[in-house]
Amino acid sequence: MLKHILIVDDHAMMRRGIANTITNELPQCNAICDEATGWEDALKKAAETGYDLVILDISMPGMNGIELMSRLKVNLPAAAFLVVSMHAEELYGLKVLRAGADGYITKSQVADELLIAVDRVLRGERYLSRNLADLLIGGNHGDEPETGKDSDSRLSRRERQIMELLAEGVLPKVVAADLGINSKTVSTYKKRIFTKMGFKTDAELILYVSRQSEQSQKQANSYAM
Repeated sequence: MLKHILIVDDHAMMRRGIANTITNELPQCNAICDEATGWEDALKKAAETGYDLVILDISMPGMNGIELMSRLKVNLPAAAFLVVSMHAEELYGLKVLRAGADGYITKSQVADELLIAVDRVLRGERYLSRNLADLLIGGNHGDEPETGKDSDSRLSRRERQIMELLAEGVLPKVVAADLGINSKTVSTYKKRIFTKMGFKTDAELILYVSRQSEQSQKQANSYAM
């Protein structure tokens, strides 16, 4: 059965490399690969074509991959989503899966894992690398930063807003444009957030926000029962 795949990445070589690999090395998929250069192009193509799989980057100008995936699902409710990112699994892997992706691989893993991942998600399964599977079952061995125990109540409303946007992978210049401030101001807010919360790396910020979101969801679910 013919499969339609949309590859969304702002780097032409990456798009074409993925498309050629799938077409030439996964003949059993009988796939047609379309390419989208960015979020606007992706949304336009999704409105015109029913894709079985969308392969997208998480970091693109104008809109991060998590937000784009959410918008694409409106027109492609039955499609599988595979995120291919330059960021390590521990930074975005769990967040992307919780947002509805069916798989996550890093660009450094593409050569070894792309074909396996594509074949698996097209069959309706999730694809998890060994590292990501370890993270999902707690394989980070309690490696939670101490900052995760701190309350963010010390942050202003604006600081919490910016912290959450940064945790979603939104680029600082995009945060600035969305909030109507300049990039230097975003950098100042980020420094304040790191100081108040004790973060030393972006990974600590992302992990903290992710776990806060999990706790909020669990509380909401318990109230709904």
